[in-house]
Amino acid sequence: WTGPTTGGYLKTPSHVMRTHGDGGQRESVASAGAGLSRVYEALDVLSGTRWNIALPVLAVVQQAWKDDLVLAALPAQRDVAMPFDLVADGPAVGEGLSWAEMDDPTRKEFSRVRKEKNKVQQHNRDLHSLRCDMINKLHVATEMARHPGGFYFPHNLDFRGRAYPIPPHLNHLGSDLCRGLLRFAEGRPLGPRGLYWLKVHLANLFGVNKVSFDDRAKWSDARLARVVLAARKPLDPKHRTLWLQAEDPRQALGA
Repeated sequence: WTGPTTGGYLKTPSHVMRTHGDGGQRESVASAGAGLSRVYEALDVLSGTRWNIALPVLAVVQQAWKDDLVLAALPAQRDVAMPFDLVADGPAVGEGLSWAEMDDPTRKEFSRVRKEKNKVQQHNRDLHSLRCDMINKLHVATEMARHPGGFYFPHNLDFRGRAYPIPPHLNHLGSDLCRGLLRFAEGRPLGPRGLYWLKVHLANLFGVNKVSFDDRAKWSDARLARVVLAARKPLDPKHRTLWLQAEDPRQALGA
């Protein structure tokens, strides 16, 4: 960043602070001038971290999505069918009658049917929203997977001064799916100490985070054979149960 509106993306216009159209906030940022130089430097450090896509995790998610496997919070690709007594060609409760003309049993049944129908419709609307979100995330991940050299997330601030990545659909502060699909582009040899911390990390993802680090590593060691099988055959019904039991299943799969 070199100014309030000069930085972030290479081409797409962006602002150093998310002001949501508040002119007063934009004026305050603009008037700060060189006083924001340290802020710009900090954002540049965050934005300078290089990432890439965890291809094995992406392949598993893509296959599960293709096969419509409702695993690890993947949304179903089909709407829930409306029960027969709620569909248009089913029995219409109180058809042709006003509320005043209905007797008490008919009113109760009418209210029940309407409530149940609204519940199914709302559920399907939620599914549609989740499917759109999933498609967006997979599209971005698939596109960025074509850049094995890595990519970067430009950062800016909210009005409280907290830094966030600008890209909305896929970033390292997102959902379990987003975090599982991402890894640092600059890898290093794991080594014994790195393996130890990877075991600790795996235990954390399963919610085993109230014991010592050594006990967490031992927890992973006790399941190491199952972990290896789950990594080799992540969608096999016999082996996928392990990573699906994690509190953060996609991150556990990545680990």
